[in-house]
Amino acid sequence: MIVAECPAIPGCVSQGRTEPEALKNIREAIAGCIEARAANGMPLHEVEVVAVEIDQATKSLADCASAARREPLVVLDHGKPIAVLLPLENTDLETASLSSNPRFLKLSLGAEPCPCGRSRPSW
Repeated sequence: MIVAECPAIPGCVSQGRTEPEALKNIREAIAGCIEARAANGMPLHEVEVVAVEIDQATKSLADCASAARREPLVVLDHGKPIAVLLPLENTDLETASLSSNPRFLKLSLGAEPCPCGRSRPSW
């Protein structure tokens, strides 16, 4: 399962079994979020994203993490994103680590059998 998120729209997340499906689904989610926000008078706030090529990075990780409190930082390798530092609000370490763990996502979405033998929720 591939999870896709639009950092510019809080809570705008989708998923797909393949990358093309996840991209299609996040595009639909973005359109739905924009429509819902407009209908409810909720403005979109522009988010500036900073990108840096890994071979041109000159700051320490601590400096980059500090800057990511204001805006996302995307690390590129020859133009391809390889890592992202994002500002997080109202989350804890467990939630952040589980939400990016592919095995946990497979288990929680029922794509992989539970090692404990219990049945899964039917959401």
